[in-house]
Amino acid sequence: MAEMDLISYLEVDTDSTPTDAGGVTHGDTAAVGSDHVADADYKLQHGRRYHAFRDSKYSLPNDSKESELQHRVWQLSLSDRLHLAPLGPNTPRTLDIGCGTGAWVLEFAARYPHSHVTSIDLSAIQPTTTPPNVNFEISDIWTIAIGVNDWPKLVTNIWENLEPGGWVEFQELLSPFYCDDDTMPPAFRLWNETFPVATAKVVLRLEAILGVPPLLEERGFVALGSATTKWPLGPWAKGEREKQIGAVFQESLCVMGWTEDAVRQHIVKVENEIRAGGTHAYINVNFLWAQKPHDATK
Repeated sequence: MAEMDLISYLEVDTDSTPTDAGGVTHGDTAAVGSDHVADADYKLQHGRRYHAFRDSKYSLPNDSKESELQHRVWQLSLSDRLHLAPLGPNTPRTLDIGCGTGAWVLEFAARYPHSHVTSIDLSAIQPTTTPPNVNFEISDIWTIAIGVNDWPKLVTNIWENLEPGGWVEFQELLSPFYCDDDTMPPAFRLWNETFPVATAKVVLRLEAILGVPPLLEERGFVALGSATTKWPLGPWAKGEREKQIGAVFQESLCVMGWTEDAVRQHIVKVENEIRAGGTHAYINVNFLWAQKPHDATK
């Protein structure tokens, strides 16, 4: 889908030099949401803040450092588009699941002023002052690939809550990382091989989005569309946008927190290998959208 301007091919830039992470630098991340939150709602581990609500359901940090890096890399990946589904200009209601700081929500609400946007997240890190068409709610939901273990139920819930003619869109990372020229160093390679195994042990499938299209079709969705792009890990690929995506994604990966000392020691090695450069790794990112038929009933 060339018209979507997604990155389908990465070429090593042999003259590559370090690139600023799209305005986001290590240890200095501007916040859209608020980090001034009640201590009882969160736990601090290894210098990072995590959810305490329904403890352990979402294992990544929820502070602005992590959230802003994630939002920036998605922005760069989609060339500042917010979605790929062909939404009409007068979409009346929108739901964003796992909204983080709410940056995407605020941009969507500004571009679609006639749409009322409800956003759900585990953490109250969104702005307290919002436009009239935005509503933030705190609930037991998290980034789809990290937490869903009953995809048929999720698809059914989406179907039951969508109006006829409405659209659903998924945007998910596909683990593991790939490397086409054998430049992946040993500590990073070990982490890359064992991370999917570890998540599978707690019933989390990082590639589960690949099995969703048949579930959507079986439920009755139509006009399915999909696209895949690549995020380089670090600014090693040719192209200014590729370098920016790689720099921000590298920073995002390297600020993730871990709870076990033994694991953290290994992750330090992984982070050092990534920051040292020379690793031409990348990850695939999947976009999937579908429509509930106009003549559908619940």
